[in-house]
Amino acid sequence: MESSPRLHKKARIESMSGYKSAQTILSKGFDLETYISNYSGFSLISRLELLADLCPSIAVQCLTVALKEIKDNTLDTNKYSELGKRLELINNQKNSLPANLPGNIQVFEYDEQWIEETSNSSREKLKTLDSNLNIYKASLIKNSVRIGQIELGDMFYKKGDFYLALRSYDKLKECCVNSEQLMEMHSLIIKTTIAYGDFDLAISHCKKVESSTPLDKNNKVVRLSQFVMALYAMKKGEYSKASTLFLGLDYIEDDTFSLLTSNKDIAMYGAICSIGSMSRTDIKKNCIDNANFCQYMDHDSRVYSMLEDFYYGKYSSCCALLDKIKSLLLIDVYAHSVVEKLVQTATRNTILHYITPRSTVNMKKMTEQFNFVSVEKLEDVLLEMIVDGEIFGRLDVDEHYLELENDQPGLPGIKKGVKPSGFVFDPELDYKLDYVDQKISYIKNLSLNESYKTIRNISEANEIRLMNLSLSSEGFDSQAGKGIDPWITLV
Repeated sequence: MESSPRLHKKARIESMSGYKSAQTILSKGFDLETYISNYSGFSLISRLELLADLCPSIAVQCLTVALKEIKDNTLDTNKYSELGKRLELINNQKNSLPANLPGNIQVFEYDEQWIEETSNSSREKLKTLDSNLNIYKASLIKNSVRIGQIELGDMFYKKGDFYLALRSYDKLKECCVNSEQLMEMHSLIIKTTIAYGDFDLAISHCKKVESSTPLDKNNKVVRLSQFVMALYAMKKGEYSKASTLFLGLDYIEDDTFSLLTSNKDIAMYGAICSIGSMSRTDIKKNCIDNANFCQYMDHDSRVYSMLEDFYYGKYSSCCALLDKIKSLLLIDVYAHSVVEKLVQTATRNTILHYITPRSTVNMKKMTEQFNFVSVEKLEDVLLEMIVDGEIFGRLDVDEHYLELENDQPGLPGIKKGVKPSGFVFDPELDYKLDYVDQKISYIKNLSLNESYKTIRNISEANEIRLMNLSLSSEGFDSQAGKGIDPWITLV
């Protein structure tokens, strides 16, 4: 058989550029067992391998689970050997056996016998399948040839040889006699190309699925195709298109995506793409009030809370949740290479919504609102937004104020000059609010000072009256005789 190039591995390594020099810090409470329970097959293996690359502190646990998954559910002896040698190298460097493994994860023992037996049985199985396929071709029975090609492709796929699996699946187009069989072929090719790392080829087949008629949105192939197209748009930075596709993905409680992703991941992808490309009104309409997408968000309540905080202008808690979700996207095989740009776009859109009703912005207050490390970090972001034409204004770095021009580019999803429905803003609102706040503070201080003066005057008058009474009892009697109460000024 022709050897296959390891494009899928090369693509994975290239997409990791920029993250090899720094270890990803996992969020507090991260549980490996819970995380891996959402995935299966090669999707689980690739995620564990990436997690081991980015987080050396849990590399032993990740590689141990990955090796068990390879041994239990695949025939990929090459990957087993590769990860096994890597794990042994880590253990040798530590000069100790791995400790603190999660409950059901056992200490790894390299199984040479499994490699040998699996390699031999796979070789014999491939010979048998190839021989059967030749017999089917000689009989000229298309359906038998189609089944033979699928069985051969499935065998290559289980071996982790995605290149040869693709070649086998691609030959199905010569044997398909109806649309159902064509859809099955597209599904197999899409699944394999994603594992192989060739998104362009996957998209070409997704478009063929999309052009097929009639389309059933609940069809697993159609949902798979829509998900891959959304993922591709997100990776290309087309967040508006990605959010539309993610939000329109019909929810079905099954394992349709377990070989690629999870329902929780779809909720995170869709939410962040929406924050990066929609106005608050659109977030309310298309996300928060979207009963279908809410079912995805039920898998992680933080996603729903983040969208609600964005809609209601609670930017501090929104950005805090965005940071927590970012930590999960950093270890995601599809999002980790674009997560910085994705989160940056979402943060910028949040900033735009914050400054929209204002003519001046106090950057010290804004730093606290958006959880920036320092005012200088915020100034850098605002300067980039001014340079990129997202904001028309001027930075006062001495007083830490942003002065905005009346004419602004506008919010994402809203035409320039059109105010978002449901929000009526005064262009001088920020100035007026500051003025009212200052007046209230002034009146409070004035009232407090007047109260202190009044109390002090009463106290002094009482002291004088007491002194007079103690010196002259006659004055007391004379006043009492006149019907005057000498204690009337006392408190």
